[in-house]
Parts: sequence; C-alpha cells; structure tokens
Amino acid sequence: MKRRSFLSRAVSLSVVPMIASSVFGKNKQSKTNVLPQNTMFPRVFKANTKSQIKIDLANKELLKKPLEIKYIRHDGFLKSGKRAEYRDYDSLDFSIKDGSIIIDHLFEGQQEHMFIVCPKGATKPKDFIARFVAYSLLPEMFALKAIKGEFHMHSTISDGKASEADMLVACMKCGYDFASMGDHKVMCDWFGRPKGDKTLVGYGYQQISQDTLKKLDASMVVFNAEEVHLNHYVHFHNFGGSQGVVQWAYENPAEYEMEMEKRISKFSKKYKSRDTIEQMAVADLVFDKVKEYGGISVFNHPTWNIAGHLGMTDELMQELMMSDKCDAIEVANSNYKENVQAYTAVQRYAIKKGQQPRLVGNSDAHKIEKVGSSYTIAFVEDVSIASIKKAIRNNKTLGVDANNKVPMIMGDYDLVKYAYFLEAEYFPVKKKIREMEAECLKETLNTNMGFEKFTEYRKKIADFNNLFFAR
Repeated sequence: MKRRSFLSRAVSLSVVPMIASSVFGKNKQSKTNVLPQNTMFPRVFKANTKSQIKIDLANKELLKKPLEIKYIRHDGFLKSGKRAEYRDYDSLDFSIKDGSIIIDHLFEGQQEHMFIVCPKGATKPKDFIARFVAYSLLPEMFALKAIKGEFHMHSTISDGKASEADMLVACMKCGYDFASMGDHKVMCDWFGRPKGDKTLVGYGYQQISQDTLKKLDASMVVFNAEEVHLNHYVHFHNFGGSQGVVQWAYENPAEYEMEMEKRISKFSKKYKSRDTIEQMAVADLVFDKVKEYGGISVFNHPTWNIAGHLGMTDELMQELMMSDKCDAIEVANSNYKENVQAYTAVQRYAIKKGQQPRLVGNSDAHKIEKVGSSYTIAFVEDVSIASIKKAIRNNKTLGVDANNKVPMIMGDYDLVKYAYFLEAEYFPVKKKIREMEAECLKETLNTNMGFEKFTEYRKKIADFNNLFFAR
C-alpha cells in the first residue's frame, strides 16, 4: 500500500471523538465499525464542582420516548444521605438539546460515577439503553496527565531478538506515551567487571530513535536507559540519565575500583556476608551515579529466580528495598512469575520503613510478543524525565502486570482505583490511535522514505483528551 493512500484512509480526524466508546455494557463497538453506539463526554471531572455532561445516543428515536437517567456514585451514598441497597439509584434531571442529553451534575469526592440511560420506570438491566462511567478527581490529581509506558526492554543491541526499531513500533502499538530500551551487555561482561576487550556501543545509542520520532512529530517519546549490572546478579536501571553508568565504569576502571573499595570498607562494618557487602557497595555506587547523571534509579526484578535459587539473599533484598537512594522498585516484570511475591515483599519492608513504596513496572521484553505485558502508569505534569521522576518520588506511579485478562495494578490504593477506570475507558482509545500511527511508523522505517509529519495522530490524541477531561 502506498504511503499516501494509507494515510488518507487512516487519519480522518472525525474518527477521534467517535472511537471513544465505553467498554461497559451496550456501549461496545461492533466488530465491523469503530463508531460506538452511544457516547458521553467529558468523562473526568474536578471533584466537588458542578459540570455539564453531554450524552449522544445512536438511535435518536429513543429521545422521543420518556427517558430516565439513573445515577449512583462509587461510595454508594444517595442524595438522601442513605447508603444504596442493591440496584438503588438516584434519578437525575436532564434536558434534551440539539439531539443530545444534557446533564448538569455536582461530582462529589474523588471516585467513580455511573450514569444509566433507560426508559422511564425501567428496573431491569436488560432494559437499560446505555451505561457510562465517569471519574472525579481532587485538584492535585485532576491537574496531572495519565500516561503509560516502559523503560526496561532489550533489543539485538544486547540479548534481545528484535531490532530497536521493531521494539519501539511494538511499544507504539501498545499505546505507550513513552518508551526506552534499557539494553545491557553492551559494555561489560554478563556478570563480570568491565573489561577492555568489549566493543563500546555507548549509552546514548537511542539518540537516533529520539531524533527520528521527534522529526516525525510522533506522539510517543523515547528516553535513554540502561540496565546496569557491574558484578554479580543484582540488576539496576538508569532511566533517563544524561550519561551511562556502565560506560563510566568501562572508561574509568581505576576510579570505579577506588569507589568500590571505599564502599566495601564502609559496608564491611555493617554486614558479615561478603556477597551482601559487595552487592550493597555496587548498589550504592550505581544509585549515586544515576543521581549524579539526573536519571531515575530502579531496583530491577527483586525476586528474580536464577536456575532454582534467588538472585540475592533476603538480607540484601531488604536493604535494597529500604534504601532511600533508590528511586523505585520494579514490582512488575513479565519475565518472572514472582510479581505478587515481589509486591508482598515490598509492602512488608514499606511497613517497616513507615512509608509508601515507589513502584514501577516493565516487560523486560526480549522479543516483540512480550512488549506490553508489564508497564508503568504515571501521573505527571508532562511527558519528560523530570516529570516522571517527580511522579515516582511523590508516589504517583503504578506497576502493572498485564499478563492476565484483568491486569494486576500495584501501588497506592486511590491511584489503583482510578487506573482501573483509565484501563477500561481511556487507554484503549489512545491505543487505537497509536496502532494506526505505528503502522505508518513501520512503513516509514521499512521503506526508508522521507520523514513525514505525524501531526494528525498527535492532534487526534489532543482532541480526544479535550473531550475526555473537563479541563
């Protein structure tokens, strides 16, 4: 298919508001038509403010019949102040204007809200015409953007099975707002100290991808990242740093050894196990270097099982999870079945520490098929390393294990509730837009054609955001 014909078919701007269907009940899209039967916008509101909702029904003839709008909020309280019984609802006032149902509603508290359009007096769900869910957020959360992505994957630059370009196309198909590869083994032995006989690829190899997507005006952002393991089995991440930790160690072996010896001497006074001493020394060094380079440090797959045994002792795991120097813990990783085990360990040490754990998720994909199986949801001011780091430090990120039909979302309870709403109502629409964008990106990369602006897709997402959020 030629580029021009594909674009003309795929990027009709009128699709944006229409593909924003609820996955709830009768609002699902048909298999042959991207247009939903019924729509409601906006869907996210500032809490404790009165806002206007617009509902459009596909069958306008229904507007000629007596209708009712049933409503229930997630905390179960009715307008009377009583708690709802099973299938108890409030009935809302509404008007019909220019073929749309208009509702003025006060969204109380930070929670989910359900609106049901039905024939007047209907009580059975089978008679309901449409059901919609909305969400209200307190001002701090309402001001933030919800994004998803991951930064721990591997391409053929290290031990992955697909090229960096193909992995990034797969990320875009998943609807990601940001992505990073995080390749390893490019500058040091698998579990050994850096040696001079390795080919130096360099930390900033993803700059080409960053520049390419920027020239295309793509809606997904690529950041630098690396998986760092300078000795033994404990792995860390340098996400978004200005320089590479492994590259520094490779190019400055004397300084690296000196810094390690200082830390080994310090930790020898606290621990007896030589393994724990060395691992804590290298962890302390990595955390310091990542901070120096302005990156985000992450403790990767803490419950990693290596050929029948854990990659670290319980003592070491506890010390790393309780470290104030580590920005986040990778609690979801699709390569390991121990994610629940990791989350349980995180919570145990968080209780001891007396503070909420800072969590992220990544697929650790080594092939295209695994991309999207685990990822991070972040609530940020913008899609930048500075904002993502701020979100992590403020406990505004979640780790998601999406290997099952219903994803397991781990993190702060209030954020988790909101994230499940977004997974059902918001992210699928962005994914649909980015799937089209990914096809264009793949074609551009494969045919080596000139860079074409993907402004249409960026505008599609902006238009959808303007519909979805009552800002």
